[in-house]
Amino acid sequence: MKKVLIAIGALLMIAGCAVVDKAGMAASVNGTELSMNELSGYIEQMNTSAGEMGLGIDPAEVNRGVINAFIVEYILNEMAQKYGVSATDAEVTARIRQLEIEFGSREALLQGAAESLIAEDRLFESIRAGLNTSKLGSHLAPDENQEEQNDLLFIELIAYAQTFDIKVAPRFGTWDSQIMVLMESLSDVVLTQEYFDFIQNG
Repeated sequence: MKKVLIAIGALLMIAGCAVVDKAGMAASVNGTELSMNELSGYIEQMNTSAGEMGLGIDPAEVNRGVINAFIVEYILNEMAQKYGVSATDAEVTARIRQLEIEFGSREALLQGAAESLIAEDRLFESIRAGLNTSKLGSHLAPDENQEEQNDLLFIELIAYAQTFDIKVAPRFGTWDSQIMVLMESLSDVVLTQEYFDFIQNG
């Protein structure tokens, strides 16, 4: 998926969403809203989890990263429901416990999540999206390796994303449905890849 994101991201800058039309709303997908207060709360959580050094990322990029994850997770999880392969709550809980062991503690896991722009309150749904990414890849291309599954899933995800009503407040950039990234610069493509790597692999 990394090669696909960067290659397409370097070539395309096509607007693919409407601007948000409601005060206090950062973004919405099919009417499900991410409010400015929620966005601020997630960023505060991530800064706390990241420790004394903080996130070390430009605040504007953090905002876009959180909004991007909100949109992508919604679409991924809806797609998994469509194909009947959604990760259960039990699977998500088990995966989080596994990651806590791999990271050494919950605190270390939350720090790693924060560095990938995932707040504690979003961790459960982010991990669900990661599991759904693997499930969808296996469903769409059962005989291919993970990289090829991810490449095919990304193509399918782009097509599916066109059916969603996605709105983003203009101050945060432009959601590009052709590459699944809230864009202002190509650094946003890199941050999005870091997010995908974390939710799928930890």
